[in-house]
Amino acid sequence: MGWWSTDIMGGDSPLDVEDAFFEIAQVVKFPESGGFATLSKEVVEKNMKAFIAEVKRHADYEPEIAWQVLAVTVLHSGAKLNKAVKTKMIDACDNDEWSFESRERRDSVSSLKKALLKYDGTPIQINSKGLFEVMEERIGNKD
Repeated sequence: MGWWSTDIMGGDSPLDVEDAFFEIAQVVKFPESGGFATLSKEVVEKNMKAFIAEVKRHADYEPEIAWQVLAVTVLHSGAKLNKAVKTKMIDACDNDEWSFESRERRDSVSSLKKALLKYDGTPIQINSKGLFEVMEERIGNKD
């Protein structure tokens, strides 16, 4: 399906990367009880190295997207973030090719970078519109 928004998590590629983190952490993303699972601080910290290694091995993952997804995951959870990993995440924002072509994407990436720069371990939500939200907006705008 591709991308439905310029948000960090607004496409299939970032969701595939996120799925990989859930698999590594052995957390069911959509539990039978309903809703969407979240990754705790402890789970993110425990599995971050394995996730980074998986991203490096997996040729299908775009490195900038993968580092941005990891950034969103860390920020949401409140996990500890060492300087080297934080630098990789910031570099992924700075080197996002799509942001050179799209002001909206640049705004999304810039917001993520600002959140990373001020991150102190307090969870921060980076919101992205889902496919159905974008579809609803577009259909609603045609009325």
